[in-house]
Amino acid sequence: MKSHPVLIACLLLLVLPLPAEETLLPRHVQVAAAGVATRVVGSPEPPPLCTVEKAYPDFPIERLITFRFEPGTGRIFYVDQIQGAKNTRLRRFDPATGLANTLLEPDEFIYGLEFHPRYQENGWLYLGTNGPVSAERDQHRALILRETVSRDAGGTIDPAQALEIVTWPSYGHNGTAIAFGSDGMMYVTSGDGTSDSDTDVNGQRLDVLMAKVLRLDVDHPSPGKPYAVPPDNPFVGKPGVRPETYAYGLRNPWRATWDPYLNRLWVGQNGQDRLEQAYLITAGANYGWSVYEGSRVFYPERKLGPNPVSPPTVEHGHHEARSLTGGVVCTSDNLPGLKGAYIYGDYTTGKIWAAKHDGNRLLWDREIADTSLGITDFQMDPQGNVLVANYQGTADGGIHRLIPSPAPDPGAPDFPRRLSETGIFEDVASQQVKPGVLPYEVILPQWADGASEQCWLALPSSEPTIGFTPRRGWNFPDGTVALQTLALGEGADRRPVETRLLVRQAGEWSAYSYAWNDTGTDADLVPSAGRDGTIGGRPWRFESRASCMVCHSRAANFVLGLQTCQMNRTHDYGEGFAANQLDVMNRLGWFRKPGSAPGAASLMTKPPSEQDRLVEPVDERADIPSRARSYLHAACSHCHVESGGGNAQMDLRHFVELEKSGIRNAVPVHGPLQLGPDARIVAPNDPARSVLFHRVISGGPERMPPQGATTPDPRGTGVLMRWIMELAREP
Repeated sequence: MKSHPVLIACLLLLVLPLPAEETLLPRHVQVAAAGVATRVVGSPEPPPLCTVEKAYPDFPIERLITFRFEPGTGRIFYVDQIQGAKNTRLRRFDPATGLANTLLEPDEFIYGLEFHPRYQENGWLYLGTNGPVSAERDQHRALILRETVSRDAGGTIDPAQALEIVTWPSYGHNGTAIAFGSDGMMYVTSGDGTSDSDTDVNGQRLDVLMAKVLRLDVDHPSPGKPYAVPPDNPFVGKPGVRPETYAYGLRNPWRATWDPYLNRLWVGQNGQDRLEQAYLITAGANYGWSVYEGSRVFYPERKLGPNPVSPPTVEHGHHEARSLTGGVVCTSDNLPGLKGAYIYGDYTTGKIWAAKHDGNRLLWDREIADTSLGITDFQMDPQGNVLVANYQGTADGGIHRLIPSPAPDPGAPDFPRRLSETGIFEDVASQQVKPGVLPYEVILPQWADGASEQCWLALPSSEPTIGFTPRRGWNFPDGTVALQTLALGEGADRRPVETRLLVRQAGEWSAYSYAWNDTGTDADLVPSAGRDGTIGGRPWRFESRASCMVCHSRAANFVLGLQTCQMNRTHDYGEGFAANQLDVMNRLGWFRKPGSAPGAASLMTKPPSEQDRLVEPVDERADIPSRARSYLHAACSHCHVESGGGNAQMDLRHFVELEKSGIRNAVPVHGPLQLGPDARIVAPNDPARSVLFHRVISGGPERMPPQGATTPDPRGTGVLMRWIMELAREP
């Protein structure tokens, strides 16, 4: 039989996707293809004192852990971690040539790095490590190691010449920061040695090396040892005390630096549940862990050491910091007003602060920059610049420079103080958005104490594109505004309470809230610190801008609902048109590379039916595991993911295999919540022993998620209980 070319062409038209210009959407939807210009520009606050820029834009470093400038050469020794690797590499970069080479790639994770004060003479380089990474964790130890860099032009390291200085058992909170004081002594930090809430109760013990600042003399070692104990150490001669101890009661000290003006050591410390701290160390001091977490009591039943507890020098709540990174003392005038200040930051939120101390008291402590960096270290360069290590992929990772913020543009428009001034709404009172602003809804909205939500997305007319990804939050251009209005009540009694904006400018995301007035005619910008209110006789918390960005984190790519698995659903766009949201956005031409012309190839290469999708917890058509894992993904995975802000070591993304999620039969990181010694994160068949379940159903400070609501989410509690009851006890 002869084939007919016209028939074949007709059949192909039925199978192949039509070009965008032949699949026009209804006019009220299609108008969004061109984007929209809003008036959400700038900031309601004065610009921060500082911002950051790439110090070596042509030399990105993937997952930068720490770095130091080699004395006398200007070369940079740095430690990085290749994607997927458990160990790290010690590398050297020459800014003059742009070349780098690997010096060591041991079976240990290198956390700390420091040159001996006389490095140019002896070539001694000290590493703070933990491992072996190939061994079981109960075989891990923290180790301070001395390597020798050859004095020839090649500057090689022979691992066979390594000298072990000091070691202690550790498989989590390791410390291993190294700093040399003006007294010539080596100061070393050690963590409590565990990966949870001081399970081994080392924090207040004086007979072990864990949870301390150690002070060692490595230049005049005792016979047969790699170091000597300085005779003026505060606990020398006291029975039952390790004489190396300089201070104790530390959880997970992360970075240490010597203050050349005060001649004292600064130590940054990762907190546990609520507080992050930094300390200007005093000889013989007890900093309280784990009886105290910073300034608050944590385990009151545990025994304190013999010294009274010293409070933190600076302290930050988890609304603005989740994993504090100790910093450096600024020793130049490159940053006006900051010479002599201790500059430190936070890995999770990217915020940077400066604190000034006169040796007797803290004079001031203020935020100086708000970045999207994953901050792992600070250093001064030979030119007097403060540099910041950024633990991110090669596109953004590497070394950044802290610089003064540019002066504000006097002609810039004022930031909208009312919702009606944002340029997003045709009519605020009726929530009627302007043409070009697209409504959307997610499969599983965040629980907000029973409030309903409406969401919209405004892409900028200058670049109406979305960097579609099958998993993780999508990528958006500058000028994007995502909105969410929360309302209480039903029908005629429905009243808007709060409208939240997530705004991207200059490569950074910022969050703003607007509180609706009692008449429902407009909403006013909430102050940066947030505020408490009462809505219809019930309390309502308008979260601070910093609190919003704790959940809208870098690990989640900042946008939570705007990801494939949440957006893969049908939406009613009005005027009789309902369609899958992914399909609509694709037909609008949004899913294309930035800078590409309309009609360019779509980044979404598979139809919505083949894309990732969550299921609702109340959807009886879906199986219980899918419903439970979907709920945990939506409610928890923005923090509980690799490099997220959650302290618990688990990955709650729904597509991660259960056995790789770290929850089944896992010992809880933050204690058993009075559930007994047999408590587990998820105890199969036993919700009563499952910490995760109790976190979700709690209404107090133990509740998870920790913000956004004050009551348990009834959508999740029931399905989580059923899921745990049905879980097999063994994989």
